Amino acid sequence: QEGFNKIMKIKNPGQSYFVLSQKKNSYYEISCDNSINNNYILYFYLYVDGKVEDFNIEKFIQIRMPTQDYNNYIPKIQYNIIKKIDIGTKKSWYYFKVNYFASNNVLDKQIIRFNNNQKDCSIYLTDVSLYKVLPNAPNFIYNNNLICFIDSINYQSNNNILHDLSGNNNDMYLSNIPKQNEDYIELGNSKIEGFPSNELNSVSFTINLVLNKQENNNSIDSKVEGNLENKNIFNKILLSVCGNNNYAFELGIENDYLYLLQGKNKIKANKQLTYYNKSMITCIYDGNIMNIYCDNLNILSSKINKLYMSKNPILLNKNKNLNMFLYSFMVYNTIVDIQEVKDIRNYFIT
Repeated sequence: QEGFNKIMKIKNPGQSYFVLSQKKNSYYEISCDNSINNNYILYFYLYVDGKVEDFNIEKFIQIRMPTQDYNNYIPKIQYNIIKKIDIGTKKSWYYFKVNYFASNNVLDKQIIRFNNNQKDCSIYLTDVSLYKVLPNAPNFIYNNNLICFIDSINYQSNNNILHDLSGNNNDMYLSNIPKQNEDYIELGNSKIEGFPSNELNSVSFTINLVLNKQENNNSIDSKVEGNLENKNIFNKILLSVCGNNNYAFELGIENDYLYLLQGKNKIKANKQLTYYNKSMITCIYDGNIMNIYCDNLNILSSKINKLYMSKNPILLNKNKNLNMFLYSFMVYNTIVDIQEVKDIRNYFIT
């Protein structure tokens, strides 16, 4: 924006070969989306030509948010150095994490300024990233187009409500109150009823379930004994999305194989589920193909009929007979990048 600013190709610990170079009395500005009453985390790598201890971060980072009364809200920042990485003999890069909050009076834009007015100091900046984070999950940064986020670690077993942490009020409801556990819900004989199915984008979406199998799910009711691949009835139903001629699609489980069910079509996964420890099942739909992953391994990929969602609620364990622990349930109205899916899994597994 002003002063000596230059994009340079310099070895650094970030994901780019390039850095933003600034000399004294110069600044960069980045315009970003903003939301009221939300927390943000800003990350970046910084190399200072001098002692980092003498560098004033509060003067370097200046954030302003236009408000409804034509003023600027200046959030208070909190920061810390996540790690130090040495490149060469005298070059130390520092990875900064900056937290701040948007008030209830701000508009939908924010300006982040990196302002170098330090005395006789050249700096190099790279890997700048900004995340809106959730008040009840302050380190969960994967929130783009997230419409529902249920985390069982937040569940209090004095009611049947699973509160949606995404801020979209898509709470889910247990058919009965299970006993309290440290960070999971025993599905057992509980059905979970969620938000209307037509809030799910019929063109592209991602659904994540983090769960753990506890007992043998192979036993089935006498009504459906036999070869289920040749029958229209599945007993063990993990997920039901309503629409089309009853259900837009469902996920069924039998003999530790996942089945994608749509009308009379039953599509079997090519590998058994490995979910005896905490595991993540991911469904990604692109308007044509449904891909299903178990812990980042693609176990099913198939073209399905066009989805038409109804107002009836999304259901988990509709027949109340899956003996599993549920840790988390997330719904995105977008296709989540595979690398981000891996990062989400690592967030819950670790």
